Amino acid sequence: MISLPAALCLSVIVLEVITGLCSNIFIIFSLIHSGRKEKYFPPYNSILIALCVSNIGYTILMSANHLLSIFYPSVYNVSYTMAIINYMTLYSITSSSWLTCSLCIFYFIKIVQFNAGFIAWIKTKIETIVPWMILMVELISLSGSFLSLFVHKPRPTENSTMSTANVSSEYDRQSLTLVIVILIVISLPFSVSVFCMAISAWFLKWHSQYIKKNMRASEAGVKDYRRAVQTMFYLILFYALIYLVTLLLGLLIFDNHSLGYWMSMIVLLSFSMVQSSLLISCNPKLKEAWRQLFTCTETNEAS
Repeated sequence: MISLPAALCLSVIVLEVITGLCSNIFIIFSLIHSGRKEKYFPPYNSILIALCVSNIGYTILMSANHLLSIFYPSVYNVSYTMAIINYMTLYSITSSSWLTCSLCIFYFIKIVQFNAGFIAWIKTKIETIVPWMILMVELISLSGSFLSLFVHKPRPTENSTMSTANVSSEYDRQSLTLVIVILIVISLPFSVSVFCMAISAWFLKWHSQYIKKNMRASEAGVKDYRRAVQTMFYLILFYALIYLVTLLLGLLIFDNHSLGYWMSMIVLLSFSMVQSSLLISCNPKLKEAWRQLFTCTETNEAS
């Protein structure tokens, strides 16, 4: 039977999951509607839609995994079930990390000015390159996730009577190994995101000073660039928190179903909700669409 604190934490998690799913779906439909209305679909929107779809998949997978571990833990004793769960978990995390990295790269290319060279060429071909970049990111995530198969070691048939303590120990070992694999795989996109954010912030500082002296008419553009750098900073900070909590869970710092464990799960399953909130708050069009949604709702209720 679930204790009262656990039930309260589960209620918070359910609320987070529902909010995260709804907000990501809102972003997807808003961007599609905006593209149809303006008859133009910016490459930036393609990255956001792919990221939201990835977030939805991550949320559904992590929620199902968490519920199974609470209400139906015996499913993990089924042959190769853990291998499938590990693969899907690693894929969803890797996909979100690389798509966020792609968003940071896009901001970097748009903000930093290059007069010549490879990046200057990319800037002129950005609308063609972005769909291929998204496809490449997903292929990298799919192929890289096969590393999770090395984590799972099927138990021999003769060990089917293995004690509960040994089963638990083996599960803990695999969980720690999976966390280590996850941190290794996502270290590259995270490092690239930090690099893009740092260079963009440095360039923007120089660029802002230059504009104030010579190009006052472009201050609105600088404001958009600042907002992009802030988005990168908040996303990177939040991802760092998610990775830290993942590491703590893998190191078994908290006992199962302890307060620390539940707080960690609340943080992990807030991923979709927090990231979609950041994307909406840092995007004027999405923020306006969000405001109009609630304005229309209030108007309909009043009438």
